[in-house]
Formats: sequence, C-alpha cells, structure tokens
Amino acid sequence: MKKTSKIAALAVALAIVMAAFVVALDQGPLSTGSADTGDNNDLPGGDDPQNGDKEPTDELPGDPEPSVTTITATKTATGFWEKRTIYSWELEKHLKDDICEMQIEPGECVEMSYVIDVNRSVCIEEVFGVRGLITVTNTGDCPTEGLAITDIVQVWDGCEFVDAVTVCVDVSAKPVLQAGECYSYAYEVLFDAELIECDLRNVADVTICNFDGNDGSAFGVQACADFELPCEMECIVIDEAATLTDYFSIPAGFAAIPLTDVGPWVLGGDDCNEWDICVEFILENREAPRYNTYCIANHATLVTCDTETCLTSEARLTVTTGEDETTLCVEKTAAVTGWTEYIRYELDPETFIYIGSDMPVDEDLTEPKVIEMNCTSDVTTLTVAGAIKVINTGCYPTEGLKIVDTIQMLQIDPEAPALSNYDGDCWVDIACIEVDTSCMPMLLPGEWYYYPYEVTFTIDDLELAGLANCLFRNQAYVEICNYDDDAEYNGVYDYAPLFMPLYPDMITVETVAEMECCDVIPFGECASLNVKAAFSYRQLVVVTNTDEKSTIDVCTDLTLNGKVWADDCICEAECFDLAIHVDSSKCAAGEVRDITLETEDYVDDCDTLFFCLGGQEVEVSIYSFLSYLEGQELYLDASSFSFGEGKMAVGAVLINFEVDAAD
Repeated sequence: MKKTSKIAALAVALAIVMAAFVVALDQGPLSTGSADTGDNNDLPGGDDPQNGDKEPTDELPGDPEPSVTTITATKTATGFWEKRTIYSWELEKHLKDDICEMQIEPGECVEMSYVIDVNRSVCIEEVFGVRGLITVTNTGDCPTEGLAITDIVQVWDGCEFVDAVTVCVDVSAKPVLQAGECYSYAYEVLFDAELIECDLRNVADVTICNFDGNDGSAFGVQACADFELPCEMECIVIDEAATLTDYFSIPAGFAAIPLTDVGPWVLGGDDCNEWDICVEFILENREAPRYNTYCIANHATLVTCDTETCLTSEARLTVTTGEDETTLCVEKTAAVTGWTEYIRYELDPETFIYIGSDMPVDEDLTEPKVIEMNCTSDVTTLTVAGAIKVINTGCYPTEGLKIVDTIQMLQIDPEAPALSNYDGDCWVDIACIEVDTSCMPMLLPGEWYYYPYEVTFTIDDLELAGLANCLFRNQAYVEICNYDDDAEYNGVYDYAPLFMPLYPDMITVETVAEMECCDVIPFGECASLNVKAAFSYRQLVVVTNTDEKSTIDVCTDLTLNGKVWADDCICEAECFDLAIHVDSSKCAAGEVRDITLETEDYVDDCDTLFFCLGGQEVEVSIYSFLSYLEGQELYLDASSFSFGEGKMAVGAVLINFEVDAAD
C-alpha cells in the first residue's frame, strides 16, 4: 500500500501596534501666552523695599485717573408664534477605498477618487417667544469694560411683574463700546405655551464694570418694552438649502487634472436628503523630486442658506515620491547532482509460518509460498545544484539583495495519492533555501554575478517507478528593497526544469521479519509437549552506481531457534538453533553493466528428548532445518537501468515420537 505524503506551509503575522504619545513640554511663560515679568522692582508698584506689599495710593505720582463712563439703553420687542422646519446638515469627505497614503514617482500619475457624503435631517417644532434689538449707547468719555446684557421675559401675577425666562444676550459682535459709540444687539427668547394667555413684557438689563460711581462692579441701566403674541402661527423654514464647494490643495511640483465636475453644488432643492458626490481627478508628479513627502489636502465646505452655518471636512493624502529604484534580470542553471533511495519492507511471518494446530493438513509445508512484502518506508533524497545569474538592469545600486531557491514538483496523474497539496498551477513547493549573497551583496548598475547554490531534499512514499509520474522544476526568486514598485512583485522569477538522472547513486533496500510462537501438543489425556520457536530475518541490500562501476552488496541474517519440553519440565528441554549469515558482493564496470548475484545455504539440527509417561520412557526425535536462497540482478546501459531482487526460505521443526498402546 502506498502512503500519501502531504506537504503543508506555515505563516506568522505579527502585528505590531504602534502607540503614539504626545508630551507637553513646559517652556515657561511663552507656553501660556503670558509675558515674563522678570524683576518686579523694574515696574511701578512692584515689590519695593520702601513700600513693601502695600497697594498704591492716590498720592503716588503718575497714578492714572479711573476710566469710568456711562451708558443708556433702549429696546424693541416683538412677540412671535412660529412653526419652524429646521434642517440640520452633516458633511464627510474621504478618499475612495479609504486610501491615506500612496507613492507617486517623478513622471508618474495616479487617478484618484474622492467621495463627499452629505446628509440632511429635519426637525419640526412649534415655538413661542419674543425677539428684537437692544441698543446700547456709550454716553461717557471712556470705553466700556465688561459689557453684559441679560434679557428677561416677565409675567404679571396680579400684583407685579415677575421674572419668567432669563437669557444672556450674545455681545461678542461688539464687546466694547468706544466713547459715544452706539450698537444694537439682537436677542431672541423662547418660552413655554403656558404663558401665552398672560400679560407679558420684556426687560433688558445692561451692565458694565466701569460705570461712573460704581467702578469695579457690574452696574448699569434697564430698558423695558411691552409685547403681545400674534393670533396666527407663522410657518418658517430654516436652512432648507446649502451650497457645497470643493477645494484642492496641490503642492508645488504636482498638477491636478479634473475628470469630473468639481462644483460648487447647490443642495436641498428637492426631497432628497442624502448626496454622494464623487470627485475624480488625475494627480501627476511633474517635478517633485524623490525622497520627499507631501500632503495633498482636499477640503469640502458646506454653507447653509439661512443661518450661514459652515461645515467643513478634509481628506488628507500623504504622497511620497519614492526612493532610488532599479530592476533585475535573472538566469539560472539547475541539475540533479545526487540521488539516493531508501526502501524498507516488513514481512508478516504469520502468512508463511505455521505451528502446531495451525498447520494446514492439505498443504506441503515445505513448499515455498509467494507472499507480498509490505513497504513501510520509501524515502527519495535528491540534491540539486547550480548557479543563479543576477543582472542589475536599472540605474541605481541594489539594496537588500535576497535570493530564494525553491524545488517544485508536478504530479502528472492528479488522482495518484503520492501528492495531494497543489497550488493553482498544480506545482507545489517541496524544498526551499535562501541563497548566500554575502560574496556580492550589492550590484551596481549594469553589474552581474553568479550566485552558487545547493539544496538537498527528501520525498517520502514515492517509489522508484513513481518518479516517472512526476515532473520537477527549480524556481529562483530574486528580491531587492528598491525594486521598481510599479512591478507586480519586489523582484523577478526564473525557472529551470529538473531532469532525473538515468540511475540513482545509491539504492538501499532493507527487509525484516520477526516472529515468536508457542504451541502445546497433547500427549494422551494427562501429558503434553511444549514447543517454543522464534524466527528472525533481516537483509540489507546496497546498490551503488558511479560513472566508473556499479556494485551490489548484500548482508543477510536468518535464524530459527527454540526449544521443546514435556509437561512442566522446562529444565529438561531440548533446544534447536539454526542460523544463516550471508555476505556477498559483486560489481561491474563499463558502458554496459550486467550483474547477477545468487547465494544459497542450508543448515539443520537434530536432538532427542526423553521423558517418562505413565511409567514408560518416551523418546522424542527433534529435527529442524532451514534452507535459504536469494538473488539480485542489475542491468545498466546508456539508455536503461533496472534492478530487482528475490528470496526464498524454507524451514521446519519436525517432532517424532512413539508411545506404546495400552493393554
């Protein structure tokens, strides 16, 4: 039975996770935006031995006059009842396939696609409130400080107006009013529907921190206005439409050629709430030199039509211009320089050895019986050697040169069990080595070198005849770190077919068989004969072939031994011991070699066993013999090679005895 040899490959991915840390360095006052005060003694009012930590007084020379002013305020108030349809927008931009980095060498161009995702959602609500303007005038001679406006909706409780809703008005548009300056601040206050039946008014509380007479604290004036809510609801639509623009930031040395519309686009004029806009263009490296990194920033901006809310999204692409690259050309030679075979057979003695009651009565036990040998091991060892020629066909020296040589096998019959792990082309890797490149680790432009290699590998369970159903080839893969990245691989391949030699350098055939057995032969009703035997067979045949001659060496050991005893008297047992040892050798030389090697031998042994049975002495004759014959044949000429062997062994242990019959 043939075994199936299964070849499997093992890969480890190591993933390395890089963690980024940001360390904030304290660089003194500049890191917080404050100035270095240095020595306080250099400033007026600083720590001074004469005044210590005392506050400056009005009597100190050069003390500035307080910067105080006054303000006035007026306001308008208009009540509203609105049904608001408010649209909210979302914007996201990214490169198609989530690309974030690429390499564009000088003279190369890449087609790129950006995707702009815009989503619009709507919220409908009914609101009540008051809006208007609060006009503040600086009536003094100095700018205001700490301007703050609080707008209050008050409700009449039957006795007085009380605060219902309070909001802070945004004054960031004009936080400081110069002397004599006037500005109107817009406000809007929303309140619950439960107040719509009440008497309402609106009060603005305007304060500054430098009001004349109250310098240093918040103090100011108030403005009041009555208002009423309308009787009908007004429908308001806010930010239904928006304008989308797109902008490319292209660094020097690059050029962008649009392939699609680049905007601007007006969105929201229909019922659509989702937009996927694809912007395509060609990015060309015209003059950007190698060994540089650039950032291609693409900005999308969306501005709503009513509130003019601005949304931005940026897709950044890191572009490197590559390093110095080169290309290679590879040629290789390959030949099988060594071939050995080791075959081991195990014989099952139970198929040709019988003892006692197991003996077939209708067969001649001394007649040889043909049995099938069970092959338990078949190892083919091959050595392939050659050279790999590598040529630098580019304009820059190679970096990180690496050569991998691989033996591949193709089984012609796909149903044969010797090999079942195929790749897509039915070639499978069976051996691989990394070729030593230390003798020439770098090749200059136009330079070439032959790198020698040798690889030895084994193939299990593929008999000599089975090699005829297989093809072998040798693959060389040459890789460098700076191979032109426009190629599919980082290197180049080359293949060379492998042709098997006419004959192996050595064939080793080992055959073994071992058996121990024991049987009891009844002797009447109360006695018995015990027979114990052991059989051993071991043969080693070594065939060597060289250009000068072929040799067959044979070493064979055959033994049959044991003992016979009656009843339990093992101490009176008679032993038999047969052994055959064969050492033979023969060789032939010349273009035609024909070797026939035959050996035969015969050994026997006889003994007599006496024991007492029922008061009568019984004589038992024990005769054992072993006959062996073997032969090997080898034929070799310029076009053929064959080797075969055969063996035959016959042996027995014969026991004869006579017992007188009872009266």
